[in-house]
Amino acid sequence: NVPTDYSTIQAALTAAGTNDTVLVQPGTYTENIFWPETNGIKLISAGDSSNTIIDGGGISSVIYMNPSSATIDTTTLIQGFKITNGGNVSSGGGIFLEDCSPNINMVFIVNNLADNGTGIYMGNSNPILMDVTITGNSATNEGGGMSLSGSSPTLKDVNITSNSSGLRGGGMTIRQNSAPIL
Repeated sequence: NVPTDYSTIQAALTAAGTNDTVLVQPGTYTENIFWPETNGIKLISAGDSSNTIIDGGGISSVIYMNPSSATIDTTTLIQGFKITNGGNVSSGGGIFLEDCSPNINMVFIVNNLADNGTGIYMGNSNPILMDVTITGNSATNEGGGMSLSGSSPTLKDVNITSNSSGLRGGGMTIRQNSAPIL
């Protein structure tokens, strides 16, 4: 339980084991989360995306998931957060996914900055996104809302609106063997 048992989301995730739930109470948490090498962790808000906010402070990706030894699949869950103010990265200001496929539900990804794939960047990843809003993100190059490279995410009730980019794909950029499943 955050902040009762652990003062930060990162500390709770680091301590979590396979199939553990990290329950986050409503509030604003200024963090840049590096997902641990553990599959099946459920990161769940005790509130919802209107009152449980992870703020990246403009420093890095808000949530960075790039496992080197673990398989992170759809048993891993991120649910009920506002992901905002990620920045100062080339890809994935809000959420960066590489070689992983989590389940992302009821998440609001807003006001992040990056060069590419600002809201969510997916490289060789096949996550499930359900009831997700991606809005107000800005890329200097491409993929203001989302960028796919070698990825085939499942998108259900995903709203990508009012994102921008300097070159192309204000909403979404699809590259290299990618095909979203709608």
